[in-house]
Amino acid sequence: MARVNNSLVGPSTDVQFNYATLPSYDLLGLRFGLVGDHLSGFLFADNVTDKRAELGLNTTGFSWTTPSWSGLRRISRETIGVDVKYKF
Repeated sequence: MARVNNSLVGPSTDVQFNYATLPSYDLLGLRFGLVGDHLSGFLFADNVTDKRAELGLNTTGFSWTTPSWSGLRRISRETIGVDVKYKF
């Protein structure tokens, strides 16, 4: 089994302490594996191109020490892993 997927997200507005327009991004994912009657195993990678997608502002954690917009942003990073399933 193999799968390639791409998630395209358009620009968005994040409203926490300030309004901020977050740019659009697309994330590429891959998944390869073997599927049996009872046992399945997969290798996967999300955000293969390691696109630094801005997911939102992170100002709430610092609002008690910084009254103005801190400029910190949450970003998406590459994730790789193994997924093993057993069916009883």
